[in-house]
Amino acid sequence: MGPVNTEITAPLHLWSRWYKSDRSGAYRNLYSPSSGRCRVVSSEGVRIGVLTDPYVEAYRAEALRAALTEMNAEISYVVVDSRELDDESASRERSRSSLSGRLARKCRSLWEHGGWSLINFERRLMRRLFGNPRFHSHHERKPVEKLSVFDRAELEYCQPTEMDENWVTFPSEVVSSFEEKTDVIVRFGFGLVTGDILTATEYGVLSFHPADIRTYRGLGPTLMFVNGDDEITVTLQRLTDTIDGGEVVLFSSTTADVHTYDDLMSEIADLKIDMLPEGLERVQQNALESYGPTELGDYYPVSTREQFGFATKFILKDLFRNIYRYVIKRN
Repeated sequence: MGPVNTEITAPLHLWSRWYKSDRSGAYRNLYSPSSGRCRVVSSEGVRIGVLTDPYVEAYRAEALRAALTEMNAEISYVVVDSRELDDESASRERSRSSLSGRLARKCRSLWEHGGWSLINFERRLMRRLFGNPRFHSHHERKPVEKLSVFDRAELEYCQPTEMDENWVTFPSEVVSSFEEKTDVIVRFGFGLVTGDILTATEYGVLSFHPADIRTYRGLGPTLMFVNGDDEITVTLQRLTDTIDGGEVVLFSSTTADVHTYDDLMSEIADLKIDMLPEGLERVQQNALESYGPTELGDYYPVSTREQFGFATKFILKDLFRNIYRYVIKRN
């Protein structure tokens, strides 16, 4: 399976960023600007499997691309959530429907999701009024079939088995394919996964939590924004059956001048891009940390964001900061 990398240091001017190592298309990164280190890797690379939605956000594709270029790795097998295809088609159909129909759906969404619907409306309104190029560049979505990072991967669409409203499991043939074709799985979709998929590969299933699980389990960035934390932390973990209670592969933190919620999400996206190559290296070295229940932070259910009191705090803060940045400060 994948090798343990030997790291050496070298001046930046002595190394190109990366070069193509062979005709198979595998890439080997000699110098990593994010880590300031050079890696020398053996010819046997790690095979990456991916769980993803059919439309992939740009920062996720960039994180995978960084893993390919900074390690001797390949993406060999990609499983796409076919449920999201139906949702995307329904969304396009709804956008073409009548005004009364769209209004009725908005009312139904407000009834079902409460304050979260209002938060999403405010965020879309702010982007339409003021724009946010950095956020757009990170979160622009493209169909999985059009991403070059998956050019050499086998694509398979899958309808998972829904255990309840949160957890899903996978058909045995999909689990067997991951076991046969990959060494590690990166989760960029499907929600909470459980079952045999967690142990199908040598290095397990890696997943990002966009906050510090020692502080914010469950609901992360929205609560972090409302609380006004100065430090932004992202957790990369190897999944278990416990929500945000897996083995910690890597923490990464930054302090940034975050004005709006979209600024926060952009900082989190940048951290994820830099973390994935190092995280893959750490699981190969088995350099993980386990945290017991008493060491983990309180669990904040996602339903918290549906409460109108919480949504009001979020909206007022984000609204004021957008207006201050784009209207008051510019004048």
